[in-house]
Amino acid sequence: MRETLRSLSGFGGVLFDLDGTLYRGDTALPGASDFVQACRDAGLKVAFGTNNALLERDRIAARLQGMGIDADPDELVTAPDSLAAVVQEAGHTQVVRLGNAGLRESLERVGIAAPDVMDAEPGAGTALALGLDPDRSLAGVARAAAFVETGVAVYATAAEPHYPTDRGIEAGTGTLIAALNAMSPVDPELCGKPSKHFGERAAKEVDTGRPVLVVGDSLAADVGVAEAMGWDSLLLLTGSTRESDLKPSGAPTFVQTDLVAVLRDLQG
Repeated sequence: MRETLRSLSGFGGVLFDLDGTLYRGDTALPGASDFVQACRDAGLKVAFGTNNALLERDRIAARLQGMGIDADPDELVTAPDSLAAVVQEAGHTQVVRLGNAGLRESLERVGIAAPDVMDAEPGAGTALALGLDPDRSLAGVARAAAFVETGVAVYATAAEPHYPTDRGIEAGTGTLIAALNAMSPVDPELCGKPSKHFGERAAKEVDTGRPVLVVGDSLAADVGVAEAMGWDSLLLLTGSTRESDLKPSGAPTFVQTDLVAVLRDLQG
């Protein structure tokens, strides 16, 4: 019998995943707004962590708010922001991008121009940044492969092969990396969940010196970053993980079917 979350007392902060945890597509999942509010009412510092590189921060926050979930742009911890910080710390000033608006915004915010791979010529940058871009054609992947062949450093926001939507699963950044690997071997430095890069960035928002709880639907990304940081994790079976994926013992700390069930357990 796996342990379920019975109390929020003792925790100082909580990091929420988004896709498959608080919403699917444009629809909030049952219990999402109430559980976020329950964490706030319990005095926990709240942050929202995502590997999604499609949308800019303000649009992500507005999306949550439109679903009735209390969220501020300053509470967002994103893989694109983490990647931008890693790239900047590595001293790169010329970066080409295979990714969408969220990745571009994060790089530009730290002063790094990041033209799309289709708008740059191989040799024009010292690094290649990879992020979620489900509409990307193989022509874009082939252009990215040409940059890889020049020996540039490669950074990625995520490695998940897919993510849940209201239409079913969609190809994730890991699928993009796999397509790139089929053309030119690449081993990008991961900057999003479950990397320590992401975890240390999230810690600035939720670490109060008391235990932190990570709430998510992915064993690899959400439970993974909790393990990397020594935090507790609440795995929900609402997205990418199924009961059959769980091992008899070990991580995560807590498992529940959905947030409605979590709220019921908390109310006891």
